[in-house]
This record gives sequence, structure tokens and C-alpha cells, in this order.
Amino acid sequence: QTSISLEEAFAGKQIVASVKLPSGREQVINVKIPAGISDGTTIRLKELGDDSIQSIPKGDINLTVRVATHATFIRNGDDLIKEVTLSAFDAMLGTSVEVDTLDGKTLNITVQPGTQHGAVLGAQGYGMPNVNDNRFKGRLLIPIKISIPTNLTDAQKELIKQAMA
Repeated sequence: QTSISLEEAFAGKQIVASVKLPSGREQVINVKIPAGISDGTTIRLKELGDDSIQSIPKGDINLTVRVATHATFIRNGDDLIKEVTLSAFDAMLGTSVEVDTLDGKTLNITVQPGTQHGAVLGAQGYGMPNVNDNRFKGRLLIPIKISIPTNLTDAQKELIKQAMA
């Protein structure tokens, strides 16, 4: 078993592992972990395992890949999810927000006036690479969370009441 970060799962990774075989011999192997690999995927390394019985082919080594959770992104298949919090005023009036992608790019996302709490914006092609064909990437999904101010002054409250009338 090996553990990698979400960034390493995004880009793929080459690792060198040392495995002790039942024969007592130490086997050093190079493993290419493909971009887009999912947590819990097992990579089968044919005929790199047990060599204790000379009359039969070597066994296989099964390497399970664990992808660590990320502080900012949540993975759902090939899609990545990154929540954005807006002020109630920005949600009402519309705004644009900068959203960093997992691979270090910055997207400028337009939030339309009247956007509601829980709305999900999306950017196609900024998610995880598809493990079977890295030319295709999932989406970056951006759920909108609205922050309601709790410290309005009486004058600000009055202005809001007037605007709503």
C-alpha cells in the first residue's frame, strides 16, 4: 500500500518501492501511478512477486493506492468540488470571484446577480484527469455559500429596509 496526495493523483507519480518476497529476497520495483487514479485502486504488477518456487512463474504484487483527503478540494469521480463563500450583497448584485484550481491556475468565475445559496457553478475541464484517457478531465464544481452579515448597524439596517420597500 502507498499513499499519495490529491495533487499527485492529479499529475500521476513515479515511485520506487522495496518489497520483501517470501523467498527472503528484497525486490525493488518502479511503479508508475497513472494520473487520475482513485483512492483504493489496486495496481497489479505482473510477475514481480513471489519467486520462491523455481518451477512456476513469479507471482504478482498488488499495490493499493490511497489518495489523501485535501484541505480545499473534494473529489467526486473525475469532478473536483471547491466551495466559495460570498457576501449576501455580492450574491444579490453579482460579482466575479477568483478560484484556484488544483493544478495552480486561477479562474475568474462570474456570479450572476440573484445567485442563491447552494447554487453550483461549474468549469468544464478543470477537474481530475480521466484515468483511462488523460485527455479528458472532469469539472470543477463551485457550490456557492452565502454569508449573511450579523453586525449591521442600525443605519445599515434602515438602508436595507428602504431599498426593499
